[in-house]
Amino acid sequence: MEEFQKNVREWLNRKKEHTFDRFMIHQMGYRLAHEDDSDTRWSAYQTFREKTGHRKLASEPTMKRWFGIGGSAVPGRETLFAICFALSLDAEGAGRFLTEGLREPSFQINDYQEIIYLYGFEHGMEQGECDEMAAGFEEKLDMDLSFCQTHSTHELRKQYQVKKELPKEEFLAWMTENGRYFKGYSRTALDYFSRYKKLILESVREEAEIILNRLLEDTEYVSWKRRRLIRETNLETIRRFVYSNKKIDADLRKDILELAQVTFSPQEPNSLFIRELFSFNYDALSSHMDTRRVLRMTEKRMSDLLGTAIQRKKQIRAVSSCRLLEKVDGEKDCPEQILTLIREFDQDPGIPEQVSVSWAHKWLQQFQKKQKRRCLLLQRGDILPMVIYMVQKDYLKNISSDIRQYNREEAVRYFEEVANATLLSCNMALLNQEYDTDSLFYLCFQENDMYSLADVLDEIERQKR
Repeated sequence: MEEFQKNVREWLNRKKEHTFDRFMIHQMGYRLAHEDDSDTRWSAYQTFREKTGHRKLASEPTMKRWFGIGGSAVPGRETLFAICFALSLDAEGAGRFLTEGLREPSFQINDYQEIIYLYGFEHGMEQGECDEMAAGFEEKLDMDLSFCQTHSTHELRKQYQVKKELPKEEFLAWMTENGRYFKGYSRTALDYFSRYKKLILESVREEAEIILNRLLEDTEYVSWKRRRLIRETNLETIRRFVYSNKKIDADLRKDILELAQVTFSPQEPNSLFIRELFSFNYDALSSHMDTRRVLRMTEKRMSDLLGTAIQRKKQIRAVSSCRLLEKVDGEKDCPEQILTLIREFDQDPGIPEQVSVSWAHKWLQQFQKKQKRRCLLLQRGDILPMVIYMVQKDYLKNISSDIRQYNREEAVRYFEEVANATLLSCNMALLNQEYDTDSLFYLCFQENDMYSLADVLDEIERQKR
């Protein structure tokens, strides 16, 4: 335990090598002599401004924070694309900014905007030219198009390698013809996420049922059920028993009811999943975890990720409808098809029977902005906590839960094999112990014992207090 606490302390105090500001400084051709090397930071920032033609890619204080001047900041994915275009990067360089700079997946080949950007980087185009291509694709996109829900990303990538040499017009025609594949997210990554969640909740329920049965064995539950000729054990039966039996003390009653709720509830509560993976004290974890870029899962984030298919389709239908309305006189009545769509999205009975095109266009633009925030991109930090949980459970089964048989090298190798296979399938960067997030997972594997991610996070919170 002392060794574990010492290693967590070292993790908290270790020099952060792979931060976005250092990445940007390195990309400008500089190296920090030490963390407070302000001269190098300023030189790198000035070089960046010169290379980008002094374009206003964000506010000046924000751009300075990209280099660790006056604080720290990490641009969003859209802003990063603007940075890459301003630096006149090729496709390989832009991909490196995504995977090494942001630690996010590389180009999403099934996102029409990103595949056009990829095409643009390949051909040395300006961002504005790419945005015009995207607008052209949106104009031709059927708002009621049914998107392909198969694992088509690999095939799409193969097709792109052939089609990327086409002229702009022909490339756009190929995209339009295959519009059903540009759903805007990776079905493979989403399936991994959903599958891991299901497996973890099944594991939680199995363990809860084992503990529940042990607690019930120490009560009169079996005889109580026999006297009442009750054959089935379910949530309602257990509730009836604990509330009718005055001999059960309050703490035991609470434990039994909680375990019964986990075991028999037909729902898959996100709160239970988050608590199991990350910590009972997860909500109280310090903001230090955010500054280290360790993603913090929330119930809303999980809900939005699991609803990615629905959210993306809504976003694309709204974009397509907006493009259609741009060609219509604003004073005219909104087409019934689009007004029906607005009612479907809004569910507000107060929407008038008829509205103008300009009113509908404005409404859809506002809806797009809100919807965009719900169209999240699955990231490494969303999947890796699930991977390590299932790997550790599986490893414990392999050694019959006898921790005396634990072998650190063997356990780490198993984790790396499963994690890297998953990351590779999801087009994400492989494990790297130099990354803060990844090094956090390696803390789970100590020399003589194995700890859960929740254990590690609890220890971090304890030491921060």
